[in-house]
Amino acid sequence: MKAIPLRRVYVNAVAPDLAVAEIDLDPSWPFELNTELLEWGEEVFCFGYPLTQRTPTLDSSTKFDVQARMLRGYVSRRLVYPHPSFGPIESYELDMAVPEGLSGAPVLRRGQGIVGVAYGSVDVRRIEEVSRVDPDTGEKTPELQRVVSFGLAHHARSVAALLAAYRANA
Repeated sequence: MKAIPLRRVYVNAVAPDLAVAEIDLDPSWPFELNTELLEWGEEVFCFGYPLTQRTPTLDSSTKFDVQARMLRGYVSRRLVYPHPSFGPIESYELDMAVPEGLSGAPVLRRGQGIVGVAYGSVDVRRIEEVSRVDPDTGEKTPELQRVVSFGLAHHARSVAALLAAYRANA
């Protein structure tokens, strides 16, 4: 695989959790920002190189195995959260987890380009059944818990706005 050189990297000291890298791509590649709003249930894809395994070595260090990974999921909902520097940022909740190391990966819709950028996951624990209730305290003891992971992605329109802010401050 041929490496693609970075043309420019935008980093904002106020919001260091997101940097934007510009690269020159072959114009036939369908990687452009698509700022249309996605609806609930639309299929999306995410790909990148997350950490897939941490292997201890003989010298007590850790070797990281990084392999390409593609995930497929659906938009669960749209949401907006207040960013301390940029104000409201549109995002998507996805029905797939975004594993460690995959944040910053493009979120794509088939044939529609980049619709977002993955940035994390949320794990929600739900008690599915209760095995018993203590008669003295009323405390419920869980018998079975279910962990559901949701991925989070910045909407492409938010990424475009952040890029414009970076360029203005560069």
